[in-house]
Amino acid sequence: MSGAYWFLMSWPVMALTLVFNGHPVAGGGLTLVTLGRIWCLRQRRFWWLTLGVCCAAGLWFGWHQGQLQGLRLSPTRAMAWTTTLRVQPDDLHFRGNRYRVIGQQPDGERLVVSGIARTAADYQRLRQLAGPTLWTARGDKQGLLPAPNLNQFDGAAYWGHRGIANTLRLTAPPQIRPASSSGWQRWSDWWHRQRVRLIRACEHLPGALRVYALGLFPGIRAPEAAAELMGMQRLGVIHLFAISGLHVALWLTVGGMDGRSPAPAARMVGVGASVLFARLCHSGRWW
Repeated sequence: MSGAYWFLMSWPVMALTLVFNGHPVAGGGLTLVTLGRIWCLRQRRFWWLTLGVCCAAGLWFGWHQGQLQGLRLSPTRAMAWTTTLRVQPDDLHFRGNRYRVIGQQPDGERLVVSGIARTAADYQRLRQLAGPTLWTARGDKQGLLPAPNLNQFDGAAYWGHRGIANTLRLTAPPQIRPASSSGWQRWSDWWHRQRVRLIRACEHLPGALRVYALGLFPGIRAPEAAAELMGMQRLGVIHLFAISGLHVALWLTVGGMDGRSPAPAARMVGVGASVLFARLCHSGRWW
């Protein structure tokens, strides 16, 4: 089968993601349309293979949503919680002396952790983290609050897409110690170290260059980003700073306009570069 067939196979799988991300009508319609397009090809083997892939993807998405719902706590009733969290340095974000970090418990559940650096020493210690650490944290655990009004930011849905259902508000400074790496964690920890180095390098750049570098390379929104990007928005070129799947598809289309199929080595290099760039720009799990 050619690469075009594999590309078509990805359409119904992408449509299924809409079904499980809060848009069942639109996602179901797109799934039927894409499957209908594949049916029109009259390729029986490819048709059954596509159905098998869609069923496997649907089962996985459904299982993932079920796991998330089982972890979700009440957003209005907090419970005292003490746990150990494994934290990556590039997941730590500051706004003034307040910080937010993503921590993973020993059972695998990930939490949005928020706290306050009450002293300058605490602030500097957190800012200097350069590797994975273990936090002994104590605070109030509760579910993430959905958007109470229409068109308001829905934090529960935003973090739910990232496999996170609950939040932990620290009531005491965490006890932090270095974390050891084993097995596959060595690969993940190495990537997080490289990403935090890139973040630190971008933070030392002057003025607007700092805002643009943080947004384009590690995918971090600087506190002064809104003010800096206002000028770009007025000029009508803000779209130049948005990189999406559409841009990747356009580049692939332009690259194939000569009618020749790229060599297998070139395909592997392109896919590998895309995956590495996505991993560098996003600190969430992709495996």
